Amino acid sequence: MTRYAILDLETTGLDERAGDRVIELAVLLVDEHLDELDRLESLVAIDTPVAASHVHGITDIDLVGAPTFADLAWRVGELLEGAVVVGHYPRFDLRFLDAELQRIGMGLPTTSVIDTRDTSRAAGIVGRLRMVDCCRELGVRNDNPHTAMGDVLTTRALLGACQTRGVQPLDHARRFTARVVGAAWPIAPHTTAGRTVDLNPRTARIA
Repeated sequence: MTRYAILDLETTGLDERAGDRVIELAVLLVDEHLDELDRLESLVAIDTPVAASHVHGITDIDLVGAPTFADLAWRVGELLEGAVVVGHYPRFDLRFLDAELQRIGMGLPTTSVIDTRDTSRAAGIVGRLRMVDCCRELGVRNDNPHTAMGDVLTTRALLGACQTRGVQPLDHARRFTARVVGAAWPIAPHTTAGRTVDLNPRTARIA
Protein backbone atom coordinates (compact mmCIF):
# COMPACT_ATOMS: atom_id res chain seq x y z
CA MET A 1 0.00 0.00 0.00
CA THR A 2 1.32 3.41 -0.98
CA ARG A 3 1.62 5.87 1.88
CA TYR A 4 2.22 9.58 1.44
CA ALA A 5 3.94 11.66 4.12
CA ILE A 6 2.90 15.25 3.49
CA LEU A 7 5.57 17.52 4.96
CA ASP A 8 5.93 21.21 5.68
CA LEU A 9 8.39 23.20 7.77
CA GLU A 10 8.51 26.78 8.95
CA THR A 11 12.04 28.15 9.15
CA THR A 12 13.94 31.23 10.30
CA GLY A 13 15.16 31.91 6.76
CA LEU A 14 15.78 30.45 3.33
CA ASP A 15 19.32 29.07 3.61
CA GLU A 16 20.09 26.13 5.88
CA ARG A 17 23.78 26.45 4.96
CA ALA A 18 23.82 29.94 6.50
CA GLY A 19 22.47 28.61 9.79
CA ASP A 20 18.74 29.13 9.31
CA ARG A 21 16.74 26.69 11.42
CA VAL A 22 13.49 24.74 11.54
CA ILE A 23 11.07 26.20 14.12
CA GLU A 24 7.87 24.36 13.23
CA LEU A 25 7.18 21.06 11.52
CA ALA A 26 4.16 19.08 10.47
CA VAL A 27 3.81 15.65 8.87
CA LEU A 28 0.52 14.11 7.80
CA LEU A 29 0.69 10.43 6.91
CA VAL A 30 -2.08 9.38 4.50
CA ASP A 31 -2.99 6.38 2.37
CA GLU A 32 -3.43 6.34 -1.43
CA HIS A 33 -6.92 7.78 -0.98
CA LEU A 34 -5.44 10.63 1.09
CA ASP A 35 -7.19 9.42 4.23
CA GLU A 36 -5.27 10.24 7.40
CA LEU A 37 -3.26 7.50 9.09
CA ASP A 38 -1.15 9.52 11.53
CA ARG A 39 0.18 13.01 12.10
CA LEU A 40 2.86 15.03 13.86
CA GLU A 41 2.74 18.74 14.53
CA SER A 42 5.01 20.75 16.80
CA LEU A 43 6.92 23.95 17.28
CA VAL A 44 10.66 23.32 17.53
CA ALA A 45 12.96 25.01 20.04
CA ILE A 46 16.27 26.40 18.77
CA ASP A 47 19.29 27.96 20.47
CA THR A 48 19.32 31.16 18.39
CA PRO A 49 16.89 34.10 18.13
CA VAL A 50 13.90 33.56 15.85
CA ALA A 51 14.00 35.48 12.58
CA ALA A 52 11.37 36.05 9.86
CA SER A 53 8.55 36.34 12.40
CA HIS A 54 6.77 38.66 9.96
CA VAL A 55 6.31 35.64 7.67
CA HIS A 56 5.41 32.78 10.00
CA GLY A 57 4.24 34.67 13.09
CA ILE A 58 6.42 32.63 15.46
CA THR A 59 8.44 34.42 18.15
CA ASP A 60 11.04 33.41 20.72
CA ILE A 61 8.34 33.31 23.39
CA ASP A 62 6.33 30.80 21.35
CA LEU A 63 9.24 28.35 21.42
CA VAL A 64 9.64 28.34 25.20
CA GLY A 65 8.95 24.79 26.35
CA ALA A 66 8.86 23.36 22.83
CA PRO A 67 10.82 20.16 22.09
CA THR A 68 14.08 20.36 20.17
CA PHE A 69 14.49 18.75 16.78
CA ALA A 70 16.56 16.03 18.43
CA ASP A 71 13.54 15.21 20.58
CA LEU A 72 11.35 14.90 17.50
CA ALA A 73 13.72 13.25 15.02
CA TRP A 74 12.76 9.65 15.75
CA ARG A 75 9.06 10.47 15.35
CA VAL A 76 9.71 12.22 12.04
CA GLY A 77 11.60 9.15 10.88
CA GLU A 78 8.80 6.88 12.03
CA LEU A 79 6.33 8.74 9.81
CA LEU A 80 8.54 9.25 6.77
CA GLU A 81 10.23 5.86 6.57
CA GLY A 82 8.81 3.87 3.66
CA ALA A 83 6.49 6.69 2.60
CA VAL A 84 6.57 8.93 -0.45
CA VAL A 85 7.19 12.47 0.78
CA VAL A 86 4.81 15.08 -0.64
CA GLY A 87 5.14 18.83 -0.44
CA HIS A 88 4.85 22.08 -2.35
CA TYR A 89 8.50 22.61 -3.34
CA PRO A 90 9.50 19.81 -0.93
CA ARG A 91 13.19 20.03 -1.78
CA PHE A 92 13.33 23.15 0.36
CA ASP A 93 11.87 21.28 3.33
CA LEU A 94 14.05 18.21 2.77
CA ARG A 95 17.22 20.31 2.65
CA PHE A 96 16.34 21.81 6.03
CA LEU A 97 15.35 18.42 7.40
CA ASP A 98 18.71 17.03 6.30
CA ALA A 99 20.54 19.94 7.95
CA GLU A 100 18.73 19.38 11.25
CA LEU A 101 19.48 15.65 11.11
CA GLN A 102 23.15 16.41 10.49
CA ARG A 103 23.23 18.60 13.58
CA ILE A 104 22.46 15.50 15.65
CA GLY A 105 24.98 13.33 13.83
CA MET A 106 22.59 11.78 11.34
CA GLY A 107 21.40 12.53 7.81
CA LEU A 108 18.47 12.27 5.46
CA PRO A 109 18.13 8.95 3.59
CA THR A 110 17.47 8.90 -0.14
CA THR A 111 13.75 9.56 -0.39
CA SER A 112 10.98 9.37 -3.00
CA VAL A 113 9.30 12.74 -3.26
CA ILE A 114 6.35 14.31 -5.09
CA ASP A 115 6.16 18.05 -5.68
CA THR A 116 2.59 19.35 -5.95
CA ARG A 117 3.88 22.00 -8.33
CA ASP A 118 4.50 19.14 -10.77
CA THR A 119 1.10 17.57 -10.19
CA SER A 120 -0.55 20.99 -10.52
CA ARG A 121 1.20 21.52 -13.85
CA ALA A 122 0.02 18.08 -14.97
CA ALA A 123 -3.50 19.09 -13.93
CA GLY A 124 -3.39 21.95 -16.42
CA ILE A 125 -2.09 24.86 -14.36
CA VAL A 126 0.02 27.25 -16.43
CA GLY A 127 2.05 30.23 -15.31
CA ARG A 128 3.26 30.65 -11.75
CA LEU A 129 3.11 27.64 -9.46
CA ARG A 130 3.25 29.20 -6.02
CA MET A 131 0.92 27.58 -3.53
CA VAL A 132 -1.43 30.57 -3.69
CA ASP A 133 -1.55 30.33 -7.50
CA CYS A 134 -2.23 26.59 -7.54
CA CYS A 135 -4.90 26.96 -4.86
CA ARG A 136 -6.66 29.67 -6.83
CA GLU A 137 -6.61 27.71 -10.10
CA LEU A 138 -7.67 24.41 -8.52
CA GLY A 139 -10.29 25.86 -6.18
CA VAL A 140 -8.47 24.98 -2.96
CA ARG A 141 -8.63 27.10 0.20
CA ASN A 142 -5.66 27.71 2.48
CA ASP A 143 -7.15 28.95 5.72
CA ASN A 144 -3.86 28.99 7.68
CA PRO A 145 -1.00 29.94 5.34
CA HIS A 146 2.54 29.91 6.71
CA THR A 147 1.66 27.47 9.46
CA ALA A 148 3.19 24.04 9.02
CA MET A 149 -0.01 22.03 9.46
CA GLY A 150 -2.08 24.59 7.57
CA ASP A 151 0.18 24.23 4.55
CA VAL A 152 0.25 20.43 4.94
CA LEU A 153 -3.55 20.25 4.84
CA THR A 154 -3.60 22.58 1.84
CA THR A 155 -1.02 20.40 0.08
CA ARG A 156 -3.23 17.36 0.65
CA ALA A 157 -6.17 19.26 -0.85
CA LEU A 158 -4.05 20.26 -3.85
CA LEU A 159 -2.99 16.66 -4.40
CA GLY A 160 -6.62 15.56 -4.17
CA ALA A 161 -7.68 18.21 -6.68
CA CYS A 162 -5.00 16.98 -9.07
CA GLN A 163 -6.18 13.40 -8.66
CA THR A 164 -9.72 14.52 -9.47
CA ARG A 165 -8.36 15.86 -12.75
CA GLY A 166 -6.85 12.48 -13.57
CA VAL A 167 -3.29 13.04 -12.36
CA GLN A 168 -1.53 9.95 -10.99
CA PRO A 169 0.76 11.25 -8.21
CA LEU A 170 3.30 8.42 -8.45
CA ASP A 171 3.93 9.32 -12.10
CA HIS A 172 5.59 12.46 -10.74
CA ALA A 173 7.70 10.88 -7.99
CA ARG A 174 11.40 11.76 -8.01
CA ARG A 175 14.37 10.74 -5.90
CA PHE A 176 15.88 13.17 -3.41
CA THR A 177 19.44 12.32 -2.40
CA ALA A 178 20.94 14.26 0.49
CA ARG A 179 24.57 14.71 1.46
CA VAL A 180 25.11 11.82 3.88
CA VAL A 181 25.58 8.57 1.97
CA GLY A 182 23.97 5.55 3.61
CA ALA A 183 21.97 7.55 6.13
CA ALA A 184 19.00 5.86 7.82
CA TRP A 185 15.94 7.24 9.55
CA PRO A 186 16.16 7.57 13.35
CA ILE A 187 14.35 4.64 14.93
CA ALA A 188 14.49 5.52 18.62
CA PRO A 189 14.60 8.70 20.74
CA HIS A 190 17.91 10.42 20.10
CA THR A 191 18.31 12.64 23.15
CA THR A 192 15.22 12.01 25.20
CA ALA A 193 16.64 9.11 27.25
CA GLY A 194 13.30 7.34 27.08
CA ARG A 195 11.20 10.19 28.40
CA THR A 196 7.93 11.15 26.77
CA VAL A 197 8.23 14.22 24.56
CA ASP A 198 5.47 16.80 24.98
CA LEU A 199 4.60 18.13 21.54
CA ASN A 200 3.87 21.82 21.17
CA PRO A 201 1.51 22.30 18.21
CA ARG A 202 0.74 25.86 17.25
CA THR A 203 -2.87 24.95 16.38
CA ALA A 204 -3.48 24.20 20.05
CA ARG A 205 -2.57 27.80 20.81
CA ILE A 206 -4.70 29.13 17.97
CA ALA A 207 -7.68 27.15 19.23
